[in-house]
Amino acid sequence: MILHPRYARTLALLLAVSISGVVPMAAQVRTRDLVQDPNTGRITPTSEAAISPEEQIKAGQQAASQVKQQMPVLPDNSPETIEVRRIGEKLIAHAPGYKWPFEFHTVNQKDINAFALPGGPMFVNLGTIQQADEAELAGVMAHEMSHVILQHAARDAKKEQGAQILGAIGAVIAGAVLGNGIAGQAAGAISQLGAGAWAMKYSRADETEADLLGAQLMYDAGYDPYSLVEFFDILNKQAGSGGPPQFLSDHPNPGNRAQTIAQAIKKFPRKDYARSDSQQFAAMKHHAMGMKAMTAQEVAEYAKRHPEGAQEGGGQGGSGAVTPIRATRSEVMPSGSLRTKDFGPFSMSYPPNWQAAQQQDGSYLIAPAAGVSGNSIAYGVMVVGIQPQQTMSLDEATSQIVQSLVQGNEGSSVSGSPQRTQVNGVDARSVTIKAISPVQSQGNRPVAERDWLVTMNAGNNTIVYAVFTAPEEDFASLKPTYEEMLRSFKLK
Repeated sequence: MILHPRYARTLALLLAVSISGVVPMAAQVRTRDLVQDPNTGRITPTSEAAISPEEQIKAGQQAASQVKQQMPVLPDNSPETIEVRRIGEKLIAHAPGYKWPFEFHTVNQKDINAFALPGGPMFVNLGTIQQADEAELAGVMAHEMSHVILQHAARDAKKEQGAQILGAIGAVIAGAVLGNGIAGQAAGAISQLGAGAWAMKYSRADETEADLLGAQLMYDAGYDPYSLVEFFDILNKQAGSGGPPQFLSDHPNPGNRAQTIAQAIKKFPRKDYARSDSQQFAAMKHHAMGMKAMTAQEVAEYAKRHPEGAQEGGGQGGSGAVTPIRATRSEVMPSGSLRTKDFGPFSMSYPPNWQAAQQQDGSYLIAPAAGVSGNSIAYGVMVVGIQPQQTMSLDEATSQIVQSLVQGNEGSSVSGSPQRTQVNGVDARSVTIKAISPVQSQGNRPVAERDWLVTMNAGNNTIVYAVFTAPEEDFASLKPTYEEMLRSFKLK
C-alpha cells in the first residue's frame, strides 16, 4: 500500500483568548464568537477552544510543510508572494485578539481559493490574484483571517478530541492521487465522504461573522470594505457556469452580505479609500497575468510526481517513483504476545516488534519498521475515522470507501461482496481487496497484495475502518495476528 500524496484545503483550528478593555455587556451586541460595540461598531472576538496556542501553532507549521511539499507553492521571493505578504502585513497590524504568527504563501493553481492554517500560515491561489484587484484580494484575505481569529473550526472541539483534530489538519479534501497500493488510499476516502471525523465547513453564521470582522480589518488597513462584496458577487456570477469556485463551496453565502458590511462600518468615521491599485500591486499583477496557473488536474499530476515532497516553486524535485520495500520475513513477522495501546478514539493490541503512531492526516498506522519505506507500506494496519457530510448507512459508506480505495490503483479489484460481522459488539462489514504491493521482487516483477477492509459504525454518523495489508504470499501467515488485533479493537 502507498501512503499517497495529499493536497489540502485545510481548516483553520485556532484558539481565541480573552480580550481586555471590553465595554460593559449592556452596551454590546453579542453573537456566538464576537462582541460588537453598538456605539463604535468595533468588534472583539470572544470564541474559546480547548486546544492551546502552542499546539495549534505546531500543528499549523506541520500542515504548512505538507502543503509546501505536495502543492506547487511559489518561492517566497516571487513577486506574487511578496505582494500577498505586504497586503497581509497591513491587515495583521489591525487584527484584534491573540497575535498569531501569520505567514503568507502563493500556490500556482488556477482555482479561486485561499485558506489559512492553525497558527497563521495562509495560502492564496494564483488564480485568485489573477482575478482580483488589490482591495478585492485584501478582502478575501481579511475574510479568511477572520475565520482564524474567530476560531470557527476549533470552538466546538472537545478536549479529548484535540489531538485528533490537530492530526486531521493534513486530511485530504481535494482528492487522492497515487500509484500502486491500497491502504495508503485509506485516508483518500476522507475526501469522498467528508473531511474526516473532526472536520467541518463554515456555516452561514460563521460567514456573517467573518464578513463583520473582515470589513473592520479592511477599513483599518485602508481598503474599501465593499470590495469584499464585489468580489463575492464576481464569484457568484461565475457559479452559474461549471459550478461554483472552491472558495464559495467552503464559504456558503449567508445572504445580505452588502447589508452586513454596511452595518459593520456605519459607526466608523468616514474615510477616503484608494480608487486604484498601488504601483506595487499593479507591477505584480502584470507579472502574475503572464504566468500559466495550473489546473486542479495538473496539480494532482504534480503531486503524483512529488510523492515525498517537492521543492518550493512548483517546478522541480521528485521522480514520482514508488519507494520499493526489500524487507525480509524475519524483519516484518510478529514476535511475542500482543500489547495493547490506548490511541484516544480507540484501543488496539499489536505485536511488540511493530510501531504505532498517528499520521498527520489523522489516520493511525501500526506496522513493522522494515515494512514501511518512504511513502510505501507493504505490511501493517491503517485505521481511519471519517464523518460523512450526509447521513448514510454502513453499507452505503462501505461501498463508497471500497470505491475510493480501488480508484486510481491499477490492478486492484474487489474480491466478493462485503460480509456482515461484528467487532466487540459493534456492527461491521468485511471485504477483501486485491492490489499490487510495493514489495520489490526478484526481477522487479509485480507482487500481488491482499488488503482486508473492515468498516464499523461508531455512532454519531461516524464510520471507522481498518485496512490490514500484506503481500499475498505472506497474508496467510499474518492473518491470525490480524484477526487477534481486530478482536482487541475497542471504540471509545
